[in-house]
Amino acid sequence: HCVLVRMQKPQSAYFKLGRSEFHTGFQNACDQINTWRAWFESPANKNYFADKMLGQLRVPLGQNPVEMKYILVHGQRKEIQDNELRRARIRTKENNDFRIMSFDSLAEFLPAKYELYLEV
Repeated sequence: HCVLVRMQKPQSAYFKLGRSEFHTGFQNACDQINTWRAWFESPANKNYFADKMLGQLRVPLGQNPVEMKYILVHGQRKEIQDNELRRARIRTKENNDFRIMSFDSLAEFLPAKYELYLEV
């Protein structure tokens, strides 16, 4: 799995102030993920990325398939934690290859998290 992460500022809002309508910044971030997803829908683009960008990482494993996953790190949990409608609206944006998480959730249980390997 290749995971692409879009990180927004911790102060970024999910919703317009006092409403359950998505904030423009949140909507734009989700649209960016959709743009990435659309680009990788082309087999030529996906193969180029897998061969040229991930090529050296794939050498020990041969030409194993590359599956794309996406994460949007946005805002803070306090904006949505006490509002089931807001949490549900955010869940409707997610699917099997796309997850949305709050910025503060990155630090939760940090000592218990597994070691992370990155390729930039």
